[in-house]
Amino acid sequence: MTRTINEWLETSFDRASDYALVTGASSGIGLEYLKALAALGCPCIATSENADELSLECALLRKSGAPQIVEIVSDLSTAEGVENLVAGIEGFHVAILVNNAGVGMKGGFIDHDPGRYAALVGLNSVAPTLICRHVLPGMIDKRQGLVVHVASINAITPIAYNAVYTASKAYLLYYAYAVAYELRDTPLVFQIVLPGTTDTPFHRRQGAAPQALFMAPDVVVKRSLQRIDRLLCVSNRFDRVLLPLVSALPLWTRTALGTYLLKRRLKFKDDSKDKATEDESRDLFVTGHPREMKP
Repeated sequence: MTRTINEWLETSFDRASDYALVTGASSGIGLEYLKALAALGCPCIATSENADELSLECALLRKSGAPQIVEIVSDLSTAEGVENLVAGIEGFHVAILVNNAGVGMKGGFIDHDPGRYAALVGLNSVAPTLICRHVLPGMIDKRQGLVVHVASINAITPIAYNAVYTASKAYLLYYAYAVAYELRDTPLVFQIVLPGTTDTPFHRRQGAAPQALFMAPDVVVKRSLQRIDRLLCVSNRFDRVLLPLVSALPLWTRTALGTYLLKRRLKFKDDSKDKATEDESRDLFVTGHPREMKP
């Protein structure tokens, strides 16, 4: 039986006492979740590390008649930031959790500082784990709750020049699946969203822009909320076709294909580096062996 967010709210959400917590709520997919839930009359807790953007967006929502919105500014890439959020939501019953906050980092593995990788893993993998661990007991006690994890279609395969990001999203996918299975006999609802390339500031911060098969963030959220009973929500229809095909490939070939498709979907500032990446990916896919890299 298909279940929409509206149907779930009617039976499992008390607008007088329950809250929806959205991380990464100041832009992109997170902002669209915040808008959608506020429009449905859900009191919301919105968190982001960007205080100015968060304040502006929440003010606009209040002007448009949204119910109560609590703002919490916190950098979830750090342990202190997660602790700050957990302290900030003390006393609120979180009945909806949207774990959306995330960051990407494209380029050669050794091209980035180790500290940036630590922050990426902290935000993409550690924070959603700890936040979920904090709110789940209350959901279980009340026998109601909706948990949405925003991962990425990149989680289905390793991708060269995007190695740590794809690994962090693969962690999120497998962890979220396992927890959903553990709690399969409870009334709680879990969803893992695998967006494809989405036209948000996320890519622009990495020096890239979507150029093919990309989606608007509001469409990603619409497809998520119109079928919340679907554990795995693959947002892009092309990716739905691609998923079983890619999963059947040997891991090395899958990595090459994922690397090639990343280049096709995004336009990078450094075109020469992109061309080298594309050529290498073709070699990996066709021959199963990497091309000898030249300086």
